[in-house]
Amino acid sequence: MPANEAARLEALKKLRILDTTRAVRYDMLTEVAASIGGMDIAMINLIDSHRQWTKSSKGLQVTEVPRSISFCTHTINEEAPVVVDDLTTDPRFQDSQFVIGDPNLRSYTGIQLKTQEGFAIGTLCLLDSNNKKPDAEQLKQLSRLAACAMDMIERDAVAAELANSAKKSILFESVLKTYMPLSTWANVEESVAKGEWVVQDEELPLAVLMTDARGFTRFSEAHTPEQVVAGINRYYDIIVTAIFENDGEINKFVGDAVLALFTDPDAAVRAALRIQKEVSALSQELPDDERLTFRFGIHYGDVIRCTVGNYLRKEQTVIGDVVNTASRLEKACPPGKVFVSSDAYDRLMHKLPFSQRYRLNPKGKTQTVRAYMLP
Repeated sequence: MPANEAARLEALKKLRILDTTRAVRYDMLTEVAASIGGMDIAMINLIDSHRQWTKSSKGLQVTEVPRSISFCTHTINEEAPVVVDDLTTDPRFQDSQFVIGDPNLRSYTGIQLKTQEGFAIGTLCLLDSNNKKPDAEQLKQLSRLAACAMDMIERDAVAAELANSAKKSILFESVLKTYMPLSTWANVEESVAKGEWVVQDEELPLAVLMTDARGFTRFSEAHTPEQVVAGINRYYDIIVTAIFENDGEINKFVGDAVLALFTDPDAAVRAALRIQKEVSALSQELPDDERLTFRFGIHYGDVIRCTVGNYLRKEQTVIGDVVNTASRLEKACPPGKVFVSSDAYDRLMHKLPFSQRYRLNPKGKTQTVRAYMLP
């Protein structure tokens, strides 16, 4: 064993070449090596802890052999190429099953594959059933081929690492996107593209939809935390899907409450009515103690999308009286109903019939709020 065996094996592992698929580039190299050396067999072998694994071979179909019977395990212990023109007379090889039996090998030339750090991870080797020995020029050319093989292996390792990093980045991005509002992600991407690390605040008109569940406290008291999460997510599946399919976004979840944003009041109303209908259908399928009823408040006006927090923890959210009013409307709304403020209702392209018109005095508000209850 080489004195640096542990470090050598670690270097081999980092190259990510073991058990990879065959590649034409490597097969072309072994073909050229066999031609230069004038031998029947050429191989690129990697020496693992207990086996010799073959990346490419010409003239001999083999994938791996135990390291204990490998010729190349001797080569990685040497500094210079190992050249044997008569294997039957060399104590290291004369009793090998490959010498005394099929394919009755008689000659071997092995050249180390060395990493940039100097670890011999394998060989480029040539074998033949006749007594052959490369001359100085052939050995020089074969050594260059071995260097090319090593360069290919190291470049492939870099490419594999980059591909793995890219895959992880894509996965991380896809996961992260589900944990933040889409507008926040878009704003962050835009800021980073500009070389900025601060997401700018912006004022804009939005339709704000607030909804929460009635009966959630009772439900939470009667079930385990795991059951509560599973239960609320049954309803959230309906709510989130309806919001996204109506071009809205979830700004935040707060326990059993959801704050959603829309650029179009019509879309906010469509989402609320769809949720109302599908939640009612779901509740009919559930036991009484698992049924929840949602109420809705929708308001429209100018908000500021801004960053709150400090350098330790930040969040993008929306702030403004529009958000507060939507929240107050939702709290004043009867279970299973939808309250739409007059500011939102007046901007609807498709006016919907309403069951009743209200003048509300929400808690904490100094002015009355006109609202419509949708049937």
